[in-house]
Amino acid sequence: MRKRYDEDFKKDAVRLVESGQPRSKVAQDLTIAPVTLRHWIDQYGNLSASPKNVPQSLEAAQMEIRRLQRELSHVCQQRDILKKR
Repeated sequence: MRKRYDEDFKKDAVRLVESGQPRSKVAQDLTIAPVTLRHWIDQYGNLSASPKNVPQSLEAAQMEIRRLQRELSHVCQQRDILKKR
């Protein structure tokens, strides 16, 4: 089944790349394919030029929180599997 991402998630990912983070690292942190991120950049590029009410550091922090929540979920699943052994 194909995973769907909302527009805000896509724009946040593009902003991370535009802020200077390597595209491959952003894709890996968000657990998306690099080619998917490239398509989003083509679609939503130059977002940093548009005014935004939320400061860049807050956006980056929100993206990091999402990544850490996914990682925590994954680690909890691994722990539960190991507990059953």
